[in-house]
Amino acid sequence: MAKASRIHLVLAVVLAFHTACSSGTADGEDLRSEVTRAGDTTVVANYGEPARLLSDSIRVVWQSSELQRPSTLLLLKDRLIVGDYQRIHILSLEGEFLRTVGREGHGPREFEYVVSLERFGTDTLAVHDSENQRISFFTPDGDFLGLVPYAPLLPYGNPVNGYLRHLSLRRGLVRLRGGVVSLWRERINWTRPTRTALVWHDLQADTAAVIESWNGERWFRAGGRWAATVQLFEPYIIAAFAPDGRFAVGNGIEYCITVHVVLQGGFRRICRDRTPAPVGAGIRNPDLRWLRPDIRQIRATQVREQELSEYLPHFDRMLFDEEGRLWVRTLGEELSNVHPYLLEDVHLLEDAPEFRPSFRAWDVFDELGQLLTTIDISSNFEPHVIQSGRIYGFVELPTGEFAVGVVTITL
Repeated sequence: MAKASRIHLVLAVVLAFHTACSSGTADGEDLRSEVTRAGDTTVVANYGEPARLLSDSIRVVWQSSELQRPSTLLLLKDRLIVGDYQRIHILSLEGEFLRTVGREGHGPREFEYVVSLERFGTDTLAVHDSENQRISFFTPDGDFLGLVPYAPLLPYGNPVNGYLRHLSLRRGLVRLRGGVVSLWRERINWTRPTRTALVWHDLQADTAAVIESWNGERWFRAGGRWAATVQLFEPYIIAAFAPDGRFAVGNGIEYCITVHVVLQGGFRRICRDRTPAPVGAGIRNPDLRWLRPDIRQIRATQVREQELSEYLPHFDRMLFDEEGRLWVRTLGEELSNVHPYLLEDVHLLEDAPEFRPSFRAWDVFDELGQLLTTIDISSNFEPHVIQSGRIYGFVELPTGEFAVGVVTITL
């Protein structure tokens, strides 16, 4: 393997703090919460605007040509584990490269598609390989311990991680009662909304059962195997697993998120008093000229046939930090005239860089569901692991390459 280069690059992101709006104060504007009960559900409604924090810098801790298709990160003891398609890279917390494990294949220590990493206990790494339909176990230093089968429960064939960016989870599975809980979605369905399910797999008996399921997005065909969602900015199943086994789910359209401990009953519904932002009348279609002609025609059909939503969703991603706080990435009016292709495709953004916001806002809620703060993080940084004021994730460099970066912030 080529020797990995270590570049400590600081990307300036502006200064440290600013307020949520011009009429607010440094402590926020009338921030309060109300707690009510409805059956077995506790509802926490949050009102007002908190003081907003701005991340001051992104430090690149590891950049290498060996990084191919990174999808997930994990902190395990004093190691930073990077899931990278058919391999995992092991780093120190400061980004010193230690080891790469794995290659394409079906044998031990080989992978077809690494979609998630998780801790089993305090010192065991679990690697979910969706194509080989199994979980492989390693020590924090990458020594192989064994594997178990992990087949999907049909018709739910896609583990929700790595396939679609808006569905990706920080945690793809959580250990529970001799098995694992994970989120799966159906293969694309052309006649009805595609369903997503929370599934418990018994790893000892190799059996599985659906715990909950939800309707998701609708799709249409456009030129053979190519497909697109029917509606721009329609509701998606957005979810997150906490280190203690809690599970959060929402659809982005209403700013309410349901949190519960799987298989233990009782729900906490976290809501924020937010008025939906209308989708802009001047929606910007992507520039497709850079595509080769056959694909360009398919994409043009997709853009032409999609329906315009009435409102922009409130949020598009969630994750729990290691202390159990819930982080929610919000969508604002600055994105209301932007076609989703412009947000997801770096090539299209090169033709319309003004449509990419400099920062994305993350609302942070405590374990009780009360809003603590809103943090603006550079839009070229995707957080994955948050622990003790350090946010590890993938940063997109000006060259278009990706690297492992860290942001330091105080809550």
